Amino acid sequence: MLAEAAKLKKLRELALPLDLFGDATAKAVKRYASRAATESLRQLKMHPLAIRYTLMSAYCLRRMAEVSDNLVELLIDIIHGIGAKAERKVAKELVAEYKKVDRKPVVMR
Repeated sequence: MLAEAAKLKKLRELALPLDLFGDATAKAVKRYASRAATESLRQLKMHPLAIRYTLMSAYCLRRMAEVSDNLVELLIDIIHGIGAKAERKVAKELVAEYKKVDRKPVVMR
């Protein structure tokens, strides 16, 4: 979780506005991000600055969304684990209390 949080912090340090591609369709932004992800660094450097920055901005914004989603999923998993552990503990305590009643052995039927 800390590694994902560090990734998100680095991406946010770029200070890209979330509405940078406001007029573009989600499909177009996805296409730009995919193109940036598949091109080598050498290929990206060969593009004119406007294209290079567009591709990298789309990639970084898309990556920021993915990392945020990953953090939410990790948090949900942690919360679920805490809840499951609490349920097991409560069940164990209830069984122990039930067995203590009048110090009589419990008969299972």
